[in-house]
Amino acid sequence: MARAFLRSLYDFQSSFPSPFSHRRIPRSARRDIEWWSMFAVNWNGIHFIAPERAIIDVFTDASGTKGIGGILGSDWFSICTPRRSTWHS
Repeated sequence: MARAFLRSLYDFQSSFPSPFSHRRIPRSARRDIEWWSMFAVNWNGIHFIAPERAIIDVFTDASGTKGIGGILGSDWFSICTPRRSTWHS
């Protein structure tokens, strides 16, 4: 079973009654700190959890006689199509 190696650190952090109190680091928290130290040095750049992908809205339209246009986010374009590029059936 996988674990995030954070639970002991969260538990340790929440055990402080004030920001100035002193505590010994428990063995479980120390092991998690050691794991993170080793992981940071040996990390190969691959994420365990994929980052959230951006949502991009793209809209396009075309007219057989006038031209084409589109919107990408807040940018837009429009182009008049020359008669020679008009499609005929």
